[in-house]
Amino acid sequence: LRLASERMFNVFTVDDLMHLRRGGRLSNMAAIVGMVLNIKPLLKGNEEGKIVSFAKVRGRKKAIEALAERYDKLVVDPEKQTVGIAQAGCREDAEYLAQLLRRNRPPREILTVEYEPVTGSHVGPGALALFFMSAEGVRSFGNEGVTGGMKEAMAVGEAALKGSLKLGENVVKTTLKKGSDAAATLSEKLRERRDK
Repeated sequence: LRLASERMFNVFTVDDLMHLRRGGRLSNMAAIVGMVLNIKPLLKGNEEGKIVSFAKVRGRKKAIEALAERYDKLVVDPEKQTVGIAQAGCREDAEYLAQLLRRNRPPREILTVEYEPVTGSHVGPGALALFFMSAEGVRSFGNEGVTGGMKEAMAVGEAALKGSLKLGENVVKTTLKKGSDAAATLSEKLRERRDK
């Protein structure tokens, strides 16, 4: 059983980063920037049982394809195993993933299930997970984590968004000042007219 748990690989993606934010895995700003840029993290369970991010892609379709690529790269003896797919309200995406798995290294069987409500509430609608057997120690690969890899990757986006917000704030202030100046000029002209 211990050996099986060391060989079981779970990789998944979420559609809505706000669920990771609510769980304390992302800052508000990182979640907002990620959603604006359509960034989809690839997450996995590490050897300590913690959820960590090991990569990110832009777009839902690319995230699903990245799950299949990870499978193609890491699966061991696929023809002898049942592979699991769990989905949270995204049956079409699960079917697309199953189709991709059958393309290069088809498993003996693919079992697709809906996330149960407790787990589903943590990952949110649109979560898509893949479970398969790989080499021993596979769970320790790529342990940079959300606090490392994902946040660092999002830092550039956060800085750009903050810069855009500052620029927008300056534009609003300038516009208000010009509007205020125009209103003052108009008021002055109206007073002059009235005084004539």
